Amino acid sequence: MKPVKSTLLTLSAFLLINFPVLATEADDFANIMQTGSNGTVTIDQTMSPGNPNLAQISQRAGSSNEVVHITQSGNGNHSATVFMTGDNDVGNVSQIGIMDTALIMLSGSSLNTSTIFQDATSESNMANIHESGLSNKSSITQSGQGAQASIAQSGSINDAAITQEIGSSNNDATILQTGSSNIGSIDQSGISNIAEISQNGLSNSAEIVQSGNSNYANVSQAGTFKLAQLTQTGNSNSAIITQH
Repeated sequence: MKPVKSTLLTLSAFLLINFPVLATEADDFANIMQTGSNGTVTIDQTMSPGNPNLAQISQRAGSSNEVVHITQSGNGNHSATVFMTGDNDVGNVSQIGIMDTALIMLSGSSLNTSTIFQDATSESNMANIHESGLSNKSSITQSGQGAQASIAQSGSINDAAITQEIGSSNNDATILQTGSSNIGSIDQSGISNIAEISQNGLSNSAEIVQSGNSNYANVSQAGTFKLAQLTQTGNSNSAIITQH
């Protein structure tokens, strides 16, 4: 299986090809392409002079009943992209800080819900979600500065959540889940922490909480009914949990 970051870099390149950025003098730019059926799209951009926002949505041929909402305000310079090829999925992006980037891809999927919220304290954060499968749920909430968060899910009824707290900076969080009914959550405060969860199987649960600085945490689980909880409150710690 491809690593999450490799998958998302490939996805980003693909979206750049499918969403050519047009030269414009406008303060904000919105681009919608709908070639499926019964799609619903809303984009709400509040202008911040000199700091243009970019919002791009594609609901491709073969998609149906897909719903997307993008809201951009705050100090601007945001970028949000949503790409959908399934049916009955919901994608939500809200950006109210400054210079944040959000990317959601729901491909060949059904009944999935993905939400990215970059709040008023968020600055130069990056969030990526890629879901395929059935009835998966994912959310990324970012405050602070310079963070990266990535979620990739396939299978069914999986739930992933990443929260990067107010006052934090330069944290990195990744969740990869395949299979069914898995739950993964990461909560980060502090500075320069790295957290990774990878789960494959049925009804596994993993939680990572980091509140210090420069910590590394990794949870890898396969099989059924595994439970892992990892908490780091000091500095420069490293912890790895592997369950098969």
